[in-house]
Amino acid sequence: MPTVLVAVRDPDNREIEDAKLLVDEAPAQQNRTVELDPGLHRIRVEGIGRAISERTVNLAEHDSLRLEVVLASAPMAPKSITTRPIPASVWAVGASALAAVVASSVLWAVAWHDQTDATNALQNPQYSLKYGLDQYNAKIREEQTLLIAGDIVCAVGVAGLVTTLVLYLVRPTRTVTLGAAALSLRF
Repeated sequence: MPTVLVAVRDPDNREIEDAKLLVDEAPAQQNRTVELDPGLHRIRVEGIGRAISERTVNLAEHDSLRLEVVLASAPMAPKSITTRPIPASVWAVGASALAAVVASSVLWAVAWHDQTDATNALQNPQYSLKYGLDQYNAKIREEQTLLIAGDIVCAVGVAGLVTTLVLYLVRPTRTVTLGAAALSLRF
């Protein structure tokens, strides 16, 4: 009756004790002689985290076969990561929107300051005699124009901030597959 003995080793010639040995789909122990019928037999060796080795052997009556199977580490499956980078448009629109909000605040502050100056000047009898109500009204119209400009610029800034938020929330998802080569990602 033919026999087979299978020893499982790693590439450094160390025994792999946790390897799973199957002879004709039936579990068997490595480094132990297994008696088989003459003919074709399938020998499969699996190890955790290792490549699978399969061989078919043809045994004749009274054959004694010793197999040394070397199981290399299994190739690593490519690792992939999913990222959602922030597009440049988010930064550009956001910065512009923020600048518009700051500009509207400046316009409002200038208008408030001018209105305070005009009101203080009107309360001064020398000013009201010298320049009169017409100049005061003209100054108030200038301030109103500044306030309206500030309102418009603020509305543009708020719309830009809302647009920035929408662009940020709907930014695309990218899947990057990491292989054997080093990969550099910038966020």
